[in-house]
Amino acid sequence: MRHAAPDRTTGVPYHTPPGPPLTAIGAREANETGAWLVGRGIEQLFSSPFTRTRQTAEAIAAALAQPITFAETLREGAPGEKMDQIRVRTSELLAQLDDSPLRCVALVSHGAPI
Repeated sequence: MRHAAPDRTTGVPYHTPPGPPLTAIGAREANETGAWLVGRGIEQLFSSPFTRTRQTAEAIAAALAQPITFAETLREGAPGEKMDQIRVRTSELLAQLDDSPLRCVALVSHGAPI
């Protein structure tokens, strides 16, 4: 899933870590997403390490009582990074998950990797 609504008014660069935080609306969206995912069998939660994805994942993790595994492969597209490069790094994580015993995971990422 894509992170909740980010605060683009902070002046923090969007495409480089740590990126901007969530807005108040974004925090509410993240909490609502966590509540919606309860009881859906999520075995593990993965997140990009950017602030907005971390905050989204933290709300989801609290609702699910699950830890978060931070994965660089889910990060925002870097300045100058091409979509093919993003696809390759994201595909690597998906292949690892496909080969794992996990059957139901949640990924918190950004528009480009999704």
